[in-house]
Amino acid sequence: WTHINGKDVYEDTKNILVTPPIVSIQPQQKQIVRLGALTPPDPKKGETYRLIIREVPSPTLEPTIGIQTLLEVRIPVVIAPLNPSKPQILWTANRVEEKKLNVKWENAGESYTSFRNIALFSKDQEKPLAEHAYQAFLLPKQKQEFVFDLPSSLKEENIKIVAQTDAGEISEIVPIVSQ
Repeated sequence: WTHINGKDVYEDTKNILVTPPIVSIQPQQKQIVRLGALTPPDPKKGETYRLIIREVPSPTLEPTIGIQTLLEVRIPVVIAPLNPSKPQILWTANRVEEKKLNVKWENAGESYTSFRNIALFSKDQEKPLAEHAYQAFLLPKQKQEFVFDLPSSLKEENIKIVAQTDAGEISEIVPIVSQ
């Protein structure tokens, strides 16, 4: 699983073993699926995959009325690097309206970063101006953005961005650019 030109790209792999590869799960039942890496991960980057689980339509002999809906789930599978590096996130903040701030972030590092929350703080304040409960993986060179609604117009030239990640807290003062 990679990210190229703003799009997720999936390729088949022989590096991961899934067992059992095919299961039949009855209603209200559970199934454990085990995954194993068949090759060692890149020591600096680790490896990222997506486990794709698809519901297969059950064969019916009788015609049905309506639409049959099938489920597909794509679960991130991450093999952490043996020698993880500190996340390298590039931040920008652009004022789009008086009470709106567009924050963009890019993973400039070699490994993925998993985000759980992003908060904006004004200078010397303990309570955030705005928060975004953001749970996602940011692959190398991948970018994301979000427009934060602020409670009041922001007069400052900088904003403090605090992000909770799998590698701990990231905190950075970022200049605000007016458009």
